[in-house]
Amino acid sequence: MGLLQFIKNVGDKFSGKVDGKMIEEKIRNDLGSQILELSVEMEEDQAVLSGFCESNDAREKAVLLAGNTKGVSGVNYFKFRVQGAADESDEDIEKAVDEEAAVAEEGQAIPSPSGDTDFYTIASGDTLSKLAKKYYGDASQYEVIFEANREVIKDPNKIYVGQTIRIPKNI
Repeated sequence: MGLLQFIKNVGDKFSGKVDGKMIEEKIRNDLGSQILELSVEMEEDQAVLSGFCESNDAREKAVLLAGNTKGVSGVNYFKFRVQGAADESDEDIEKAVDEEAAVAEEGQAIPSPSGDTDFYTIASGDTLSKLAKKYYGDASQYEVIFEANREVIKDPNKIYVGQTIRIPKNI
């Protein structure tokens, strides 16, 4: 996987036009030492991340922080790697993008590159408790979802339609 779509008109707002340096600063502020090397460029309304991070969790969180920004419709993270991870071939990347597009068209959660989490876009009426009930069979497990998204969700009672979050699979 390497391209994740977002809803352009929702998310954190910056004063003025969103640019790569603003997103880069936001990611560095929220993830700190988990980001080893980062560059963010804007290509029209898509953020392009490149560099290295310490884990797949940090990679996913960086993608969500970039994508949950008003004015960003997608995040390309082909060149944003977990340090020490094997590089994906162009064929693997193309196959993953095709699979991601098919899943997105069906309105399902999109699997993350690691397979340990799914990306989910908040719909009207969603709460973390409802999502925990849906994915884990137990509404009280909402804290698992909150903790996995602490950088993106500051208050478990304040999520918004169009926001994309991580849903851990193995709890």
